[in-house]
Amino acid sequence: MDRALEVADFQPDEVKRIVGRITKDEDFYSFIKYYFNFFENIFNVIAKNKGIDPKDLKILDIGCGTGAYLQTFNHLGYNHLYGMEIDETSHQSLAELIKHDKLDKIKVTNTNIYDKNLIEKLDQNFNNTKFDVVLLICTLEHFSNP
Repeated sequence: MDRALEVADFQPDEVKRIVGRITKDEDFYSFIKYYFNFFENIFNVIAKNKGIDPKDLKILDIGCGTGAYLQTFNHLGYNHLYGMEIDETSHQSLAELIKHDKLDKIKVTNTNIYDKNLIEKLDQNFNNTKFDVVLLICTLEHFSNP
């Protein structure tokens, strides 16, 4: 069996729920499966080097938007997921989804990455968590002065 299908064999309804759209395009599903297989391979290497179970990695998604990646990692069984989002509407949408769907493995904060007290705010909001993985996906291009 294809390793990508084995790791992340998403069904159309799951993709629609997580990504927010549905398509009959098999290439799209193949891409989603490949993409998350890629992440899982990286997470496995990091976890092996740290001597911990990959599902116990502490993962921070900076610029998490409405949480598509965090929701997917939650679906895949990761236990410690954190998101930071500057946009209040996206943050509120994700916070409501977390509460409604009981996604208790996900914690999210509405924090401005330009805030001079960013580290202190993350420590306060996430109980001084030290992250094993920090994701910055489709985010850097939105900075006015990266």
